[in-house]
Amino acid sequence: FYRLRPEAWLESLLRRDIRALDSAFDDRFVYSQIPTWRGEERSVIDLLTIKYEGAQARLAVIEIKAAEDRGLPLQGLDYWLRVEQARLRGEFARRGLFPGIDLADRPPLLYLVAPRLRFHRSFALVASVLSPRIEAYRVGVNANWREGVRVHALERINGGELLTS
Repeated sequence: FYRLRPEAWLESLLRRDIRALDSAFDDRFVYSQIPTWRGEERSVIDLLTIKYEGAQARLAVIEIKAAEDRGLPLQGLDYWLRVEQARLRGEFARRGLFPGIDLADRPPLLYLVAPRLRFHRSFALVASVLSPRIEAYRVGVNANWREGVRVHALERINGGELLTS
């Protein structure tokens, strides 16, 4: 089953151990396949969690691809916009998400995750058009992620800062 749906497999591994991506993620709050709406259009976000930056809890949108997909940066941006609109409207508290957490009054973070060698060749060009006000990261995981997810590269895509390799 999982070989037929590798993206769902990778998502399930991250959902079970979100801290494999970043130790500052809160593993108590990892929501998967969160529906979002814009008008009548419905989409589903792969993972939504929070990241602690000191005492502040900041929303983090995680979009996952197991294979090359030229639309990854723009799909991530679309989901980021939907989460930011929901944050500004106070929908997370109203829907009972992140109970007991005081979310920072800051835009969400955006993480675009794929196996390290599976980012589409147009990724850098498309990602470069994202506003620097959107804190967005390219996360390259190990090619053999089925045996356990490890981050090989974490790079701010619209700021150019390489954090790990």
